[in-house]
Amino acid sequence: MSFDYEHEVRVRIITEGGLSPTPPEYMMLPVNLDEMIESVFVSPMAESWFKDVVVDVLKKYGLDKQVFHSALDDRALY
Repeated sequence: MSFDYEHEVRVRIITEGGLSPTPPEYMMLPVNLDEMIESVFVSPMAESWFKDVVVDVLKKYGLDKQVFHSALDDRALY
């Protein structure tokens, strides 16, 4: 339940040759990061300065997103 809020989406690509048992090392796909990223959660083990670095990187690429320190180390959700 701790990760339920992520609503994670994974992509599986099938080429004309069918599904390969070994995926390609990398594949470039066009995406709109502004639509894809709602907010960013920084590891609960990260130092506080790391959050500032993440905020700076988002600004550099023109992404106005909220950045939170993860609460996964808080009391468990049941």
